[in-house]
Amino acid sequence: MIGQGELIVDVPNGSTSTLLHLEGAFYAPEVGYTLVSMGQLDEAGLFATIGGGKCVITDSDGNQIGSISKTTKRLYKVIHEGETVAIAKEILTPDQFHH
Repeated sequence: MIGQGELIVDVPNGSTSTLLHLEGAFYAPEVGYTLVSMGQLDEAGLFATIGGGKCVITDSDGNQIGSISKTTKRLYKVIHEGETVAIAKEILTPDQFHH
């Protein structure tokens, strides 16, 4: 199933984590990873700063939402301890998802 709706991602934030809510996200649960668009973060009013081996996400008040370390393959990857939750408002065909 491919859908569009709210996506809730558990983002590491130091020794804790933060639930990041993204509206209007596209998702395909069969895919084994979650890609988050920098444009999606921008539209959600968040900021991402990359440097020093980390991607730090902050809100509009400068509060840190998450800190994601760079992997040896030069990706900023979140390892999910729990589940990523997606709530579909609309089911999409593979062609709609691609466009």
